[in-house]
Amino acid sequence: MIFPDIVAALTNRAIDSAFLVQPFIGISAAQGTSQLVIPTGHVVPGMPSLLALMGAEFTRQQPEAARRYVTAQLRGTRDFWRAFMKNEGGQAEIIDILVKYLPIKDPAVVARTMNFSVDPNGELNESRLNEAQDYFVRIGNQQQRLDLSRVIDYSYRDYALQRLGRVQ
Repeated sequence: MIFPDIVAALTNRAIDSAFLVQPFIGISAAQGTSQLVIPTGHVVPGMPSLLALMGAEFTRQQPEAARRYVTAQLRGTRDFWRAFMKNEGGQAEIIDILVKYLPIKDPAVVARTMNFSVDPNGELNESRLNEAQDYFVRIGNQQQRLDLSRVIDYSYRDYALQRLGRVQ
């Protein structure tokens, strides 16, 4: 079931529980049809809850724009990390930005759904992704395991880290 259909199924009470990602968690919570019970990172520690993807053609045709995008993404990730994971302030400003650009317009709902974890250096736990692949292969949702080295390009993250430095 795709995420928008899951929101509808929760609304219509066709299902009782589901796995959702943002912004669908917030949309469903704003409608009052669900509440976030367990963040993914608590179920499977180290499992990425967010991944940034870029089209291969974009990266080939506009590599500098791709590098700048990943640098900006990592900068924003760090703002979120400092505000929500380190409690260093700035939560209200981030919530205001999200309310402005997301379909969720209730700041309280946005605040309640900001409990996923991010890594300030863009690290990715590939072993957890491989565990997930093994599961999907086992249940038949994926034909074979992907070689992650063929689909993950760390050069953009490494470029961003050169510009921004590592967070300790």
